[in-house]
Amino acid sequence: MSLDAVDRPAILMIGSSLAMREAVGLIAGGVDVHATQGSPLDGRRYAVALLDGEAATAPDVARRLRDSPANRYTPLIIVTGPEALPGRFPPGSELVGVQVRAEDLRQRLVSGLSYWAARERMEGEIHRLRSREQELIERCGTLEREAVIDPLTGIHRRQSLMEALERSHARAARDDDYDFAIAFIDLDHFKLINDNLGHAAGDR
Repeated sequence: MSLDAVDRPAILMIGSSLAMREAVGLIAGGVDVHATQGSPLDGRRYAVALLDGEAATAPDVARRLRDSPANRYTPLIIVTGPEALPGRFPPGSELVGVQVRAEDLRQRLVSGLSYWAARERMEGEIHRLRSREQELIERCGTLEREAVIDPLTGIHRRQSLMEALERSHARAARDDDYDFAIAFIDLDHFKLINDNLGHAAGDR
């Protein structure tokens, strides 16, 4: 499993059974482990939550994880006995027996980490596509404006001017009280500016 393309993942471990400690110890480097007996839900997003189902705080932590936007889809692996009551843990929790071997538990952790890595990549791609969509929307808006108004002069282009004239002419034909005029401005010898100072100076 490669996690190089995503942020460093973290495993939340509530409890400290031998199998849990050994399973976490078998995980390769590159993974943070937050081991505690309490319920330190500080808003951090965990890749996997490994809980000792016999711990008094386990059900509360599991429910709070599921209710947290950051950990709503975090895999919950709960080591508990066969007497675990239905509904004690949130739906979707993966319950394993207390006699589980460390290697089996490690494989479940690796599966959870792989799921987390896939979600991180997917969400990163969604973010990239949304950013690209916003860029395209802004670019389309710029092109639409430039199709109407010359960005250099700030005045309407020929096609836009002709359309405005047609609208004004049509309105004048319908409304005797509506008048409009066209002003034509010509600059004598403007060609001399371009020829002597360059087109950049003429454009300014």
